[in-house]
Amino acid sequence: RPDGAAVWKKPYVVDAFLGIRGAIPLAETQTEVMLRVIHHFHQQSSSSPKLRWMDLGCGSGVLGLTLNQAYPKSDGILFDFSEPMLEEARKNVVRRQEQQQLDKKANDDNDDGTIDVIQGDFSTSQWMDATKGALDVIVSGFAIHHQPDERKKELYNEIHTVLAPGGIFLNIEHVSSPDEELEAIFEHTFIDAMMKWYEGRRSIQQVQEQFFGREDKG
Repeated sequence: RPDGAAVWKKPYVVDAFLGIRGAIPLAETQTEVMLRVIHHFHQQSSSSPKLRWMDLGCGSGVLGLTLNQAYPKSDGILFDFSEPMLEEARKNVVRRQEQQQLDKKANDDNDDGTIDVIQGDFSTSQWMDATKGALDVIVSGFAIHHQPDERKKELYNEIHTVLAPGGIFLNIEHVSSPDEELEAIFEHTFIDAMMKWYEGRRSIQQVQEQFFGREDKG
């Protein structure tokens, strides 16, 4: 497995990432667009309010739990390589289920979907075993870039294989800048977003050190 992905086995790396997850520029816009695209194409392929989804490389489960909130009757899978990340995902699933219990009392609706949390590795095709059948939606966020280019191509083919007819794959990801000038613009944008998110709790020097010194930065 690529060394760049292996760092996510380390709890302190996970803690550092979760500490700035909310500062990712346009994060809310990304998830909003994700839901709009899924809703549009799911309406075209099915009249059912249910769907089967997987959050591939789920981390703390942000994308998958967003899907669960939008489609509460659906069954989903949170899948990741990192046990520290999955620990956070399980905590978030519990919080989501507690909210669903409150919603059920308010709406007298007992037809909730399920969320399975599974540890596995998509650097090989064995991840496909976790799907347990065709999926309507696969989402992934800031995870697949850790794979070598050849593995990415294989993975995309595997995703196509496990998707049901009319299924949807959305990959929220960053890409390499074509030159240092555009890379600098990206870095300054991210640091500005982090400064706004911290709301004065950290200095610019501390934020820059956190951004440029993080272990997962390849």
